[in-house]
Amino acid sequence: PSAMAQPNDALRLLEADLQALSLQASRVEGGVFGGLFSSGSGPLDPDVRDAAEDALTRLRAGDAVACDPERPLSENATTPALRAALLACASPRSDVALAGLRCAQRLVTPTMRADELCALADALGAEETEDEDDDARRESESESDAVAVAKAQTLLRALELDACFDQKDARVAKRVTAACFTLLASANGRARLRATNGGVLGSSEALAARESGSKTRACFDARVVAAEAAAFRACERAFEEASRDDDKRKRAFAFGVFRDLCAYAKSDDTLYARFALDALTRALEKRPLSANAVYAF
Repeated sequence: PSAMAQPNDALRLLEADLQALSLQASRVEGGVFGGLFSSGSGPLDPDVRDAAEDALTRLRAGDAVACDPERPLSENATTPALRAALLACASPRSDVALAGLRCAQRLVTPTMRADELCALADALGAEETEDEDDDARRESESESDAVAVAKAQTLLRALELDACFDQKDARVAKRVTAACFTLLASANGRARLRATNGGVLGSSEALAARESGSKTRACFDARVVAAEAAAFRACERAFEEASRDDDKRKRAFAFGVFRDLCAYAKSDDTLYARFALDALTRALEKRPLSANAVYAF
């Protein structure tokens, strides 16, 4: 009985996440009671709402019933659910994106397949769209940071999966690592802009940094901290896997990461240089020992 409870619990949690996603995407702009009711406009994101409702319909129809307690969610359930979550990640509405990311995090499990991980990485590493309206940008900055932090947290979960560094499918590690570095580049760009142009983004921390003459506020920026944590872990995992297994593909990938870090360390960009030196130092201090890591190259 206890073994069979696991699939049921997983299904209930996934259903709750999808319901929350559908509710967020169904809200209407300018409506009353948090946007739940309005006669003048449609839902915030109808495509996401439809995808979430489709996933819920399939889930409730029994497509996700799993006989194997080791795989609590079947492919028929995770595929439409992941599709809805990833569609939400691209939403310009931060509350919709956050609901989608919560659903995506639920789906990051040891049973996640390589193609699902690649799709997840591509969605999380997609370039952000900037709002041309400065007033709107000021209002949405904290929400944008929350989305970026949630993306980094999702990538951190994905990096711990064995499938991320599968010997037979190197594309997963490449795309997840690339997504980590894209998030880091975006976070560093925001940190530089805040430090030098605080008035544009309306950030009190950025204004303080500018007044004090600081060139960067990365150490105070949750977005940078989260992105660096994901990128650090991606580097560590690459080095660990190259040292653990006598596999040419893993070693080639790790060497590529090592080479990129060395290039960043020589960069005139102090944010990238600091990160690269910290990543190299941290990776070589971690187990396996630095001698084994260097030998892997």
